[in-house]
Parts: sequence; C-alpha cells; structure tokens
Amino acid sequence: MRYANITIIEGHDPSQYGIGIVSARIAEMVLRDERAAIPIGSYHRALGVTLSLPSVVGRDGVVAVLQPDMTPEERSGLQKSAQSLKNALQSIRT
Repeated sequence: MRYANITIIEGHDPSQYGIGIVSARIAEMVLRDERAAIPIGSYHRALGVTLSLPSVVGRDGVVAVLQPDMTPEERSGLQKSAQSLKNALQSIRT
C-alpha cells in the first residue's frame, strides 16, 4: 500500500484513479459486509478526534478498531498526535 500511489501515477498519470479505486474498494467492503481489516479514518471517542487506525469495516461501517501493541513511547506519540489534531480543530473554530 505504501507505494501504490506511485504505481498508479506511473501507469495512469493522475492520482485520482487511486482515490477512485480505494473508494470503490471501501464501498465493496460495506456492501458485501466483508469485515475486512484496513487502516481507515474514524472517530475515536477516547481520543476525541478522527484518525486512522487499523479497523474492521463491514456493512455497519467501522465495526471494530484493532488496538495494536504499542510501546509507552508509541502510545504517547499517538496521544500527542490526537492532541495536535484537537488543537488544530480548535484554532479554526475560534
């Protein structure tokens, strides 16, 4: 997935094909209730923001968020990222 966009650009030029392919794939997961595990953005109440974490996607949207094992430093980094997002949102609301 990391280099998929480069492959799409090299093969088709514009990257909007990549956006369309990903959107179609997510629609398939929902319509077929695939319960596929993918990194996808969703709202996380505990963190108070929307961000991407590995999640299971099915007919009801994100049905589970997979909690990867994290070191204390990684967990702290995730919380700092969430706080940065909250701060950015607050700055555009005021």
